[in-house]
Amino acid sequence: MSGGPRDWDAKCKVYVGNLGNNGNKYDIESAFSKYGPLKNVWVARNPPGFAFVEYEGRYYDLLFLRFEILLRCVKTGVKFLLNEN
Repeated sequence: MSGGPRDWDAKCKVYVGNLGNNGNKYDIESAFSKYGPLKNVWVARNPPGFAFVEYEGRYYDLLFLRFEILLRCVKTGVKFLLNEN
């Protein structure tokens, strides 16, 4: 594991927001590992409500990932952002 989200590769990092107070590493790993191998997962505690996920290398297909996550997030109200660089 690396230091934290600031040290991660921006092209492999996904921001996940609107998690509320109940966001946990296990659920996030379970949801996002479907789209490729995860390298890191970091969940904010103070303040809670957001997380970052880092994928191994540049394995994931950005368009597929966006579409699949968006479909699920619209249903739950969770937000996500991918770096455009």
